[in-house]
Amino acid sequence: MPQKTAIVLGSRSASYQELDEASNRVANALINLGMKKGDHSPILMPHSAEWLINYFAIVKAGGMRVILNSMLRPPELAFLLQDSDSEILLTERKFSQELASHLPAIPSLTHVIELDSDSYAEIIANSSCSSPIVGIKEEDETVIVYTSGVLGRQKGVVHTHASLTGTKLPHKIEFLDNIPKTG
Repeated sequence: MPQKTAIVLGSRSASYQELDEASNRVANALINLGMKKGDHSPILMPHSAEWLINYFAIVKAGGMRVILNSMLRPPELAFLLQDSDSEILLTERKFSQELASHLPAIPSLTHVIELDSDSYAEIIANSSCSSPIVGIKEEDETVIVYTSGVLGRQKGVVHTHASLTGTKLPHKIEFLDNIPKTG
């Protein structure tokens, strides 16, 4: 149902078709920049419609999303970018400026794309809204989510497409029989 509403943020809304086409444009732009299947691409911005569009775009391009908390300080973010072997950072000018002194120490990072720049708007406007052709399988890794790091540094947890959608259950489920029963 492409005309149904997919996103509502304040007075702004977008249909599933608009979300699909917008994320296709970004995915095709990422592929044109050199993104290959499995490349790590963090999104560093507050949650918004653009965050969601880019989230799906990375999936469609075959990339691996790296979920970052935009409330972290630059040294913490730099650690996560390096730890995750991030290659294409999707962010806003504010964050790239705050990270500027840390970025040279992240050798895997090949592109920093500011989503609030004129050059980004131009790249997206010139990208196809057709779905990119990328062979994605259930067992492909798709996202790195970082733990809260209560007992030290945050640690990345890798998920596959199947683990996110719950399409594959474990072969064996064990129940704990020694749980004390109450009243």
